[in-house]
Amino acid sequence: MNTKHRRFLLDLLIVCAASLLFPAVAGVLYAGVQTPELRVALQRLEPEEEIRVIVKFSQRADIESLKVLPRPLRRSLMLRDMMAAAERGQREVNELIKQRGVKGARNLWAINGLALKARPALIQELSERPDVQSVQLDRTIHKSDVLLQSFASPEFNLTQINAPGLWQSPPGGYFGQGAVVGLMDTGADVHHPDLAGRWRGGTNSWFDPYEASSFPFDDDGHGTSVLGIMVGGDASGRTIGAAPAAKWIAVRMFDDSGTTFLSVIHLLFQWFLDPDGNPATDDAPDVVNGSWGFESLPGVCDNEFQADIDALNAAGIAVVFAGGNGGPNPSTSISPANNLGAMAVGFVDAGSIIYSLSS
Repeated sequence: MNTKHRRFLLDLLIVCAASLLFPAVAGVLYAGVQTPELRVALQRLEPEEEIRVIVKFSQRADIESLKVLPRPLRRSLMLRDMMAAAERGQREVNELIKQRGVKGARNLWAINGLALKARPALIQELSERPDVQSVQLDRTIHKSDVLLQSFASPEFNLTQINAPGLWQSPPGGYFGQGAVVGLMDTGADVHHPDLAGRWRGGTNSWFDPYEASSFPFDDDGHGTSVLGIMVGGDASGRTIGAAPAAKWIAVRMFDDSGTTFLSVIHLLFQWFLDPDGNPATDDAPDVVNGSWGFESLPGVCDNEFQADIDALNAAGIAVVFAGGNGGPNPSTSISPANNLGAMAVGFVDAGSIIYSLSS
């Protein structure tokens, strides 16, 4: 066999070997992109069935370098960069899903993600793209699984944190004046006498992703109770909120059936970054509070919303979550409270003794 024939045979063997190995390699890469939960769900689907997924892209805006800037400028540049990174990173996929007839996809630019309903074949195609970091099931969540129902009394808790001391501090006391608090819960009763005069108002102070009302409401009561502890007034004769002069804005997490999706929660985090949809205006809150968490995963740090928390922190927004009601044993904290960058809050009784249920 001459040199030319040997070289041809070697090339042929390499091509054959590559063709045999490629499916296995592609399968490994593709398995790493899809979450195990999604892979199980896909195995149960018929080819024509659709499933809700969240596609996260590899490209990310550099927001850490902006932290040294003054807050209004930092927020404006940060939002601009995040939106631009998402637009660039999602451009080809948006064209693809448009060609496939997908409608109603939601742009989660704060995490450079895309939420959509798709058939298995399209999900497989997206999973094989080099610009896609992960594809996960857009999990359904019921409020009974995540809402934390235990609340400290609004009378002694203010003394415990020395709120009255701040109210009386010179020159005129600190009541939260000039601050804006964001509530991430079941909504808020804007007509409640302790809350009515404290809603910031306008089109940038309430977000209902289910579009049930353009005005704040709460069909559960949980969010209203949480908000009262934060900014409630003195309609009952005693001040019940830690910052009674602060303004509030709010989002509605759950639909009429009491359910939500991971993608909706990502969308709510994103809304707090830019409530009016205009990056040039600084209308984000000073703090975002949530009295909910994944109690089914005690002691586990679930990073589903880590990128959202990072973005809020980078924008100068404090993130506060209830630590959980799974105590008193150790390793009972829950996410998002135990995520990096979130402030976890436990609770004590009137004698400053840690309450037994506090995680």
